[in-house]
Amino acid sequence: YVGSCAARINPDWMLITGGSIEKGAATMTISWGAFGFLWGRHLALTAVRRSRHTLPFLLENKAFSLTFFDPSFREKLYWCGRNSGHSGVDKVAHCGFTTLYEGNVPFFAEAQAVVLCKLMYTNDIGRDGFINEALFNEWYGHGVHKGDMHAMLYASIERVLVKKDYSF
Repeated sequence: YVGSCAARINPDWMLITGGSIEKGAATMTISWGAFGFLWGRHLALTAVRRSRHTLPFLLENKAFSLTFFDPSFREKLYWCGRNSGHSGVDKVAHCGFTTLYEGNVPFFAEAQAVVLCKLMYTNDIGRDGFINEALFNEWYGHGVHKGDMHAMLYASIERVLVKKDYSF
């Protein structure tokens, strides 16, 4: 099922969600990422801008979920990508999502598929690493995201759930 999720990353988007039962969940829409194999483990790789409210939730629990939805949720995913938790908005409540937990990792009951991930390694994208300067300028050199670099999250895929595994 991971291969099918990989094909959906950019065109369908997904939510990345971190947090804990005690602190609650923070989520955001992402469309950048990859699945692969590294360090003897199946891997999910994603990029989250350092300025995002969700990033500390992902890093603190050292685990997160990637959730994929059917097309009827497109407007909600768009909304989650355009609104920040920094403003105090509760994205989960606004969208009417039902938060479930696998261990201490939050995910949403409305998702078609859930990839449960455990953080293995992080690093920041830096200007010095760009071979193609035009890429840096396109994504980090101007506009609202000028200088707002991404943290790269490398995570082992611990479990994949499909709707039948957790529906009520």
